[in-house]
Amino acid sequence: MNPHKQSPTTTGISKGGNVMAYASINPYTGELEKEFDYATGAEIEAVLDKAQKAIESWSKTTFDERAEHMRRAANLFR
Repeated sequence: MNPHKQSPTTTGISKGGNVMAYASINPYTGELEKEFDYATGAEIEAVLDKAQKAIESWSKTTFDERAEHMRRAANLFR
């Protein structure tokens, strides 16, 4: 791995003055890593709320429950 390589950055892509999508650009190569559809503030808030509820639920699980979830996930890759 190149020690001078930076993590990708995300910028809005503009078309005719309107932001159409977000692009993750690798600053080291200048290459497009991935493009994401534009999301409204409300859509972003909804996703963040869902993530918050998921972490609250996950934090209430026991170690054994988490281990079982991880074993099941690992089995999917076998």
